[in-house]
Amino acid sequence: MIRFGMALLLAALLAGCGGPQVQVYQAKNTSDEFVDSSTLDGEVFYRERILLAPGTVMKVILADVSKQDVPAQVLASQAFEVQGAPPFPFELSFDHDLIESGRTYAVSVRIEEKGELRFITTSHKSPFNDEYLEIFVEAVAEVTP
Repeated sequence: MIRFGMALLLAALLAGCGGPQVQVYQAKNTSDEFVDSSTLDGEVFYRERILLAPGTVMKVILADVSKQDVPAQVLASQAFEVQGAPPFPFELSFDHDLIESGRTYAVSVRIEEKGELRFITTSHKSPFNDEYLEIFVEAVAEVTP
């Protein structure tokens, strides 16, 4: 409980300073129906010293990866156009009611330039650990015919 309180205090301080924000859980009210919507905030990095072309698309995905030997259940995904050099900020909205205790969730990222996969996450990144998400993606090797 103390850790959660410290995280909220840190989020308020960082938001006031214009710095990076930690996870923000917000409720949105639409008409007479109450919808519990949440967001994951973070940045995507890669190590290569290259610039991406205009029109490059970064896709951020939140998925339930609890079950083995079956495809992950995608809970939310959003595509962002990026260019230049990282870090690339993102904000991914999802339905908080879909999150169940005892399950395993992961955030993954794909970056496609001119329709070709250029970067992808290669390690598990848990989205619900009360930290600002910093996601590193790795370059995909080019295949020559």
